[in-house]
Amino acid sequence: MNDSKNTQRRLTGSAETNLGLVLIAVGGLLLLSNLGIIGSIGGITGLLMFGGLGAWLLAGYYSGRRRNSGTLIAGFILLGIAAATVTGSLGGAWFLALSGFGFLSVWRENAKQWWAVIPGGVLLTLAGTVLTELSVSWLAPEIVFFAGLALTFLALSALPRNAQQWALIPAAISAGIARLLWGASGAWLFPVLLIGTGLYLMRGQSRGSSGSGSGGASVSGGTAPAAEPE
Repeated sequence: MNDSKNTQRRLTGSAETNLGLVLIAVGGLLLLSNLGIIGSIGGITGLLMFGGLGAWLLAGYYSGRRRNSGTLIAGFILLGIAAATVTGSLGGAWFLALSGFGFLSVWRENAKQWWAVIPGGVLLTLAGTVLTELSVSWLAPEIVFFAGLALTFLALSALPRNAQQWALIPAAISAGIARLLWGASGAWLFPVLLIGTGLYLMRGQSRGSSGSGSGGASVSGGTAPAAEPE
């Protein structure tokens, strides 16, 4: 029992140490940049600095040297910062998406860490919201945000292990808000879907009617029974 507690303390301390090192490194680089000691962090410089540090943390995690969730999250966050320095207007989406993958990787490595699905799903949702705002003009970003929240909590309630049934409540609320926003901003889209669904159902019904009609014709077209003699 004492050994397991000591192991847990070592893992927790190691995670805090790694996160502390990441914060110190990022803060130091930004401070040197603001003081003019090094050039502005951006482009290839930022990609190499943050990408190299993130890759170093992830390599340590997957090799077993720093096997804790803090290292995994910090590594993906740094990769997100690195990607943001070279992707221009899409930098925010890249940062949010890779950070979200970091949290989802925590759950993937340990199914007991179900809580990581929530920040992972929220960050991926925010990435989708940013992309929608930048490149999709016919869809409101608010709809993507609440729809993403609904999918996040729905996935949390349907996990193969450690499923959280309470997550169905925020999933339903988020889906309802998304539906209300959809009706307000894209009023043309929902009626079009209704019309398309109605046409599909009518097509299926017409096929069924034609099939039954052909069956009746084959029966009526057969030889009629002879009349009994009086």
